[in-house]
Amino acid sequence: MATAASRKRSALKGHHLHGTMVAYADGTEAFRQTVELGVYHISDDDCSSDPSYFGYVRDDGSWYIMKMDESSNTYRYFAGSSAYSTGWTNRAAHSYGYYDVIF
Repeated sequence: MATAASRKRSALKGHHLHGTMVAYADGTEAFRQTVELGVYHISDDDCSSDPSYFGYVRDDGSWYIMKMDESSNTYRYFAGSSAYSTGWTNRAAHSYGYYDVIF
């Protein structure tokens, strides 16, 4: 079983490799390569508690935040088209959704 630290490294690694880690209800994880996210770059992370947050920004100012909830072994997303710093500051208050809904 993956430790919390290794899952956090995997979350960052997955996005650096232009993809996303997917957590399934049965507890398994898989790496899904995603070309669309390749233009986003990691900007911030907050791994100080559960859930952890990872912020990604694109050259055109659009952004998304991935929320990794270790207690439920899930990943959810929130996206915006501008004002990343405000979005990041308010990261805990956003309504996060499934990848296929947000993107």
